[in-house]
Amino acid sequence: MQIGHFVWMNTHSGKYNLCSSAVTPFDLGELTGDSSDVLEKLAEIYGVSKEEITLTHGTQEANFLAFASISNRVSKAQGFLPEYEPIRALPSVFGKSWDPIKGIDELERESVLLISNPNNPTGNFIDNKQLKELSAELVSKNSYAIIDSIFSEFVGLNMDLPLDNIIITSSTSKFYTMKGVKLGWIIANKSSIKEIVGYADLISPGPFDLEQKYTSIILGERNKVRERNSGIISPNASYLLGKDWGNYVKGMPIAFIGTSCPEEGINLSEKLLGMGVVTIPGKYFGVERGLRIGLGSISNENFKHAVELMSEVMDQCEAR
Repeated sequence: MQIGHFVWMNTHSGKYNLCSSAVTPFDLGELTGDSSDVLEKLAEIYGVSKEEITLTHGTQEANFLAFASISNRVSKAQGFLPEYEPIRALPSVFGKSWDPIKGIDELERESVLLISNPNNPTGNFIDNKQLKELSAELVSKNSYAIIDSIFSEFVGLNMDLPLDNIIITSSTSKFYTMKGVKLGWIIANKSSIKEIVGYADLISPGPFDLEQKYTSIILGERNKVRERNSGIISPNASYLLGKDWGNYVKGMPIAFIGTSCPEEGINLSEKLLGMGVVTIPGKYFGVERGLRIGLGSISNENFKHAVELMSEVMDQCEAR
């Protein structure tokens, strides 16, 4: 299986690279401090017990293990568009489909809601009150949800999680990005975690000694990380908001630009490539129009130049 999103990123480059959805990574040498039990720190952040957490090598693996643990209890996966391609592709590995729906009321019995929250690429998210309502709906339909919450820290999403029929996944690779080190985790009830660990032991058991050490340190600096990330993202977000390009969710390191240009996202991205601006076409999120851009790993000066080049291309397109 090939993920078109990754192929596009790995085969296209330019002076202004807006492909990344992460923030400029920390050098490990910057990270000094308390490296005590990472599970205790995660448990405190999420408001769960250590027995309701297990560690993985990243979010992709966490999603895979979570789906493996429930695959024999669901007939299909459902979710919302646009959506990150690896999330939509994952069910096919288990012989299941991923079908788009417009609302929770369309969720079928004995299915799994498989989504990113906040959404990649739009940044829209289900808040804690809605998560509780979702949990009740899942229980009533004997269904499940796997929620990739890797962007949750950017929007300050409440971590007082309902766990009934919900599995939460995340990792350090966006908000807590570190050079050369990544750690993922899964949050679920104890019985689900026990089942997930059984699958993990078959394919990728630890150790995670180095990863746990640095993740523990950086989790302990959570507020400083938020301040540092905001310092990178906010100036770019302010400049982006000067354009009439649709909704941007405050704090997010990505934005989805849905233009009225009649050209499909892939064509717009190719035109921008010719000007040195690398974006991700909407095609890789399941929609034909629109572009995703990153705000967290490019200087403000370069981001401004990139946005002005984008504006030039889209103005020409929309004028036709």
